[in-house]
Amino acid sequence: MRENASEIAVFVPGHCLASGMQAGVGEGSYSNIACLNPAGAQRWYRIMLEDMAEALEIKKENFSLFEQYIFPFAHAGYSNPALDKLLAAIGNWAPVGTRLRWPHRWVAEQDVIPLRIAAKKMLPEIMI
Repeated sequence: MRENASEIAVFVPGHCLASGMQAGVGEGSYSNIACLNPAGAQRWYRIMLEDMAEALEIKKENFSLFEQYIFPFAHAGYSNPALDKLLAAIGNWAPVGTRLRWPHRWVAEQDVIPLRIAAKKMLPEIMI
């Protein structure tokens, strides 16, 4: 990608930023990790700059969390805004809730607490 697009910044999914940076193509991200916890996303970025091996381990946990708990909602047809609000509710850093305006579906509030527990267990570096 760098060879064919050397003049542009390439953004990657937030949960894959460390591997994108390692490959030299991740200039930034559309950060679902920032939706989860902005301070945690900044912390992870600092880890990427200081210790890429550790950052890649955190990336594995990020991906595992998304694969197990977030992607099933995407596969069930929930929109990106619904997933972003779900992530913010899981992170509990702002009182946003999961509700969207009609005609969009949103994830039920009752689904948030078990996901928050899983995120805190899987991603202590992000869920600070």
